Amino acid sequence: MREMDKVDYVGMNLMIKCPDNDCAIYRNTYKMYKGICQDISGCLLSSYGEYVLKREAEKLYAELRKMYYTNHAIQEYKKGLNFEHCGID
Repeated sequence: MREMDKVDYVGMNLMIKCPDNDCAIYRNTYKMYKGICQDISGCLLSSYGEYVLKREAEKLYAELRKMYYTNHAIQEYKKGLNFEHCGID
């Protein structure tokens, strides 16, 4: 399954239940990322405005990706998720 699906799956689960540790940083970054993605798809933007929002979304996704692979709290949280259940291996 795509990496983006895995990053998204963790973010969606943290929106439902988030422990009081670094997972909250991932959750908040994920909320900002999804908000920007909605703004890009739901608004009439100038080409420069769209460019700026896409760049910001890329930065946030890069941060999520980094945390997904390197953050200890996220690693522990992922152990409790059932990736097979949703078709993510």
